[in-house]
Amino acid sequence: MTMEMFWAFLQITAMLAAVVLLAYLVLHKGLGKLLARHQTTQSMAVKERLSLEPRRSLYLVDIKGRNFVLAGSENGVSVVCELDEKPSS
Repeated sequence: MTMEMFWAFLQITAMLAAVVLLAYLVLHKGLGKLLARHQTTQSMAVKERLSLEPRRSLYLVDIKGRNFVLAGSENGVSVVCELDEKPSS
């Protein structure tokens, strides 16, 4: 009986490893490629990020050609200002 229990344990362990491997491949490989296809036509991009403290950061974000400075903290995200792209003389 102990040999039967050993083989049952071995089969269950192998099946669990197969399920975990399949979940990893679907989520990290397949889903990542699917999401990458949808992000090719972005109208918004984070240009830079400046970490001020562990939970506080400033972001320079380009939204349809307009640049914004955003402040992010544990309380949320807020717009600091919009940057004007004026050429320097």
